[in-house]
This record gives sequence, C-alpha cells and structure tokens, in this order.
Amino acid sequence: MLSELSDLARNGPTSSEFSIAQEQLRREYELFSNQYLRDVFLFYATHPEEPASDILYRTDLVASVTPEQLRALFSDVAPTDRFIEVQLIPAQ
Repeated sequence: MLSELSDLARNGPTSSEFSIAQEQLRREYELFSNQYLRDVFLFYATHPEEPASDILYRTDLVASVTPEQLRALFSDVAPTDRFIEVQLIPAQ
C-alpha cells in the first residue's frame, strides 16, 4: 500500500485510473439515498452559511478535478515518510 501511495504522490493517477474513478463518482452522484439526503439536510441545517444548492453541482465538481490536483492532494495528505504501521497478531 505504501508503494501505491508513494506512486500516487509522485506521479498521480494514470489516465485510465482517473477516468474510471471519475465515471464511478459520476454514477454514484446521480443517485440519492435516504441516508445521503439525511446527512445533507443535517449538514446544511448546521451550516447555514453554506449554499444548499451545491448538492446540484457535485458532478460538475468531479468533472473539474484534474489528475495533477489529485497528485498534489496525495502528496499532502499521504506522505509516505509519516505513517503508523499496525500489525494484527493472532491470539494463541
């Protein structure tokens, strides 16, 4: 996993990975589950300064993201020189 994160931080996603991810998000964003709508209503009820109409433009937001922006994001939020390694050791 560290090598994948490192590769994303250095090179960003490939064009194939990027287009697949964008398509998956676009499809997900076309659907509105009851749980999602509940979470949206709660968010906007507690953040009245945020425009509730943003929900209508989420597919546009996904389309506006570039592979370079994702590379920069991975570089910032997933530095491979700072992590915690967790091991699961079976009980005997």
